[in-house]
Formats: sequence, structure tokens, C-alpha cells
Amino acid sequence: MDTKLPTKSSELLQAAIKGTISAIPVVGGLIAELGSCLVSPLDKRKREWCDEVEKALQILRSQYHKLPEALAEDPAFVTALLKATATALATHRKEKWVLLRHFLVSVGSRAIPPNTLCKQQTRNRVSQS
Repeated sequence: MDTKLPTKSSELLQAAIKGTISAIPVVGGLIAELGSCLVSPLDKRKREWCDEVEKALQILRSQYHKLPEALAEDPAFVTALLKATATALATHRKEKWVLLRHFLVSVGSRAIPPNTLCKQQTRNRVSQS
């Protein structure tokens, strides 16, 4: 049983995850149709991903002195968090989650500059066309 009291950063994280799920038409429709059959595994996956994001936030706080409140105001980090969340919830592979956590730390610490993320997104869109 989880006895942690919700914190402001965990509430923000849960809202971001919930928003990401609702923004994905296939997942949202599937959950609506199948109801409780998928809710339990999905809730477990969401909780586990929240733990990974919490680890990333702890690393950013302790090693880079970045507070969750400041990161929540950072557009590049919020974009990275939403993209990482969508990817994490779509996979069961824990190795991928670890890589996504490292990605969040890199973006939050600015090891990956925001303009690099924009250039990569533009390249991906062009190559998909």
C-alpha cells in the first residue's frame, strides 16, 4: 500500500500524464470501451512511470539544483516530459523507461539544448512526409 502523501510536483506530474493519455485518441477510446479491464494495468504502468519521473526530478534537484516548480515553467522540459510520458505508457520495457528518465534529466539539466530538440522534431516531420 502506497502511504506517500501527494506533493505539488506529483500532482502536476499525474495531471500531465492524465492529459497525455486523454490526448491519445486510441488509448482514450480503448480505455472508455474496455473500462476496468485496462484501467488496472494502465494505472500500474502510470504509477511505475511516475516513480521514474520522480527519480529524474530528484536527480535534477540534487545534482543540478533544479526545482520541480521551475521545471514546470520550462517549456522545453514540459514538452520532453509529455513526449516521454506518451512513449513510456506505450511500452512495457523497463530499459526504455530508464532511457526516457535519462532523457528527462538531460533536458532538465540542459545537456540537450532546447533548439536541438526543435531541430530534431522538424527533421522527423520532414522525413515522415
